[in-house]
Amino acid sequence: IRDRTLLLVGFSSGMRRSELASLEKTSIRPSEFGLRIEIPRSKSDQSGKGEVIDIVRAIDDSNHGFCPVDNLEKLLGLHNHKRVFTRIKRKSKKIGGLNQFTKEFTDTNLDGNLIYRLIKKYGVQIGFKEHEIGAHSLRSGCATYLLEKAVPAAIVQKQLRHKSFDTTQSYNHVENARLLKGVY
Repeated sequence: IRDRTLLLVGFSSGMRRSELASLEKTSIRPSEFGLRIEIPRSKSDQSGKGEVIDIVRAIDDSNHGFCPVDNLEKLLGLHNHKRVFTRIKRKSKKIGGLNQFTKEFTDTNLDGNLIYRLIKKYGVQIGFKEHEIGAHSLRSGCATYLLEKAVPAAIVQKQLRHKSFDTTQSYNHVENARLLKGVY
């Protein structure tokens, strides 16, 4: 559940790996459409004023298992640590002469490099080539997906907290073709 939630929250929010690694439970609040996350400090907010992003609940029942809000709420109920995404330790216990393995959340949060390795691991499992997966894949995937779904670029810019509109537009691979459709 931790890894799935990490991927879903990273993709749906456009959060940076460092922001995911430092995400604290106290930074998450329910909202009308899902969850609101306060990011106290980030690459685009070095002064620490704080920024807020939203993660919306899936409305299509067929997407229920992949709803970032549902998965995050479930994960939050599984451990009492300060950080949302913590390391997991395997424990072995003999039961009836057999080793049984259980997993236990630790109070050590994941770091950006481990998050990158998890993104790469699961990307390869679903068919991407290793060189096609980068440290920025979830964030760029979020931007590209939203723009392909015709979410206004200004909203995407706000969600990803880009200071420059040009940065957001660099992910807009289909807008020109969509706007030119039917012209000829």
